[in-house]
Amino acid sequence: MRNNLANCHLQAGRFVEAIALYEQAAAGRARVLGDNHSLTLSTRNSLADAYESAGRHIEAIQLFEQVAAGRARVLGEDHPPHTQHTQ
Repeated sequence: MRNNLANCHLQAGRFVEAIALYEQAAAGRARVLGDNHSLTLSTRNSLADAYESAGRHIEAIQLFEQVAAGRARVLGEDHPPHTQHTQ
């Protein structure tokens, strides 16, 4: 639910609210599902998008890199979605 609400805030340009909700959603998913679960990684990717939209580029880069590494661990380096995101 937080993730969906964060998406709406992000689309409305309400970056502070979106980031707070994505951070809560990512922490909750990591706690319940684990750091490398696809939903956790997806939420962290959305958080990185929100950081980027808010002009927090260094944080966005760091988180995008963490998500890419997590997806590579889970899916493998040769998995199509991973190769599409890293090219």
